[in-house]
Amino acid sequence: MFVPDNLCRLETIELLLEDDLVSTKQWKKAISKCGRIGIKNLVFNLKHNTPRKDLLELIEYSQNFNTKLIIDGVFLSRPFCEKLKEANIKHISTTLYSFLAVCHGTVSNDDSFSKIVMGIKNAIQYGLDINIDIPVCRINYKSVNATLQYLYELGVRSTNITVYMEGTAFFKNQPLDEQELIKMLEEAIPLVKSLPGLSLTFDSPSWIRELELFKLQLPTPTCKACLKRMCILSNGDVVPCSAGIAVNTVLGNIFYSSWNKIKSGYDYKAIRQHSYESPEECPFLRFSDTPKCTEQR
Repeated sequence: MFVPDNLCRLETIELLLEDDLVSTKQWKKAISKCGRIGIKNLVFNLKHNTPRKDLLELIEYSQNFNTKLIIDGVFLSRPFCEKLKEANIKHISTTLYSFLAVCHGTVSNDDSFSKIVMGIKNAIQYGLDINIDIPVCRINYKSVNATLQYLYELGVRSTNITVYMEGTAFFKNQPLDEQELIKMLEEAIPLVKSLPGLSLTFDSPSWIRELELFKLQLPTPTCKACLKRMCILSNGDVVPCSAGIAVNTVLGNIFYSSWNKIKSGYDYKAIRQHSYESPEECPFLRFSDTPKCTEQR
């Protein structure tokens, strides 16, 4: 069964702005195309890269969308935060692995801790809506509660926990299993409830079973690939999502392929159907050797 648009409409496109391969004019054409096909939300994802010179121009060009910027906190200087405020960015997200500089540095493999903390403070000072993502692995998961408390004292009110899956550190440090993740969340949730205004989400499909999340009173994270969300790489290639394990599944190119052609492709239809029928399961983890929870114990 193919899932038609009127049953579940694509809402979000993530733009992976990792380099300057695509010109400002081309990105504006891509953004306009997103508007024509009914996209409501645009996410500008810089990952850990230096912001493009035209980033603010592209954000200002996207005023008809609900915009979000995923950025390394080291770039959130006061002048840049002021410009983001003027560009009317709706949401910002950055990553902090731990409240401990040494722990953060071990996972990130750099000494960016103090700069990220200052960036978070700057964003809050300028009234920007900022969310902090805490990707967890064996190195930092025991410090989650202290990190949440630390962020709260900085003024952060929106946090998100994910399973760390980037680069060699994912395999070197070994991911957490389901029971370890559950225990971590069982300890974190009471703390979050005790801190007025603080929110916490868990956003890694396939790692914790729906029943266990229900017991924790957390919503089940769902895979929205090709169903409600897609991604455009820095060369214009359209992929199901920005996760490293998914970017090799190229569905077309925003500059050279019609949207109807992208939607009519076998991979698009298959991934969309899977996301609709099994939303709690990441289709890319499903076909990988990555350890994750299973129904059999």
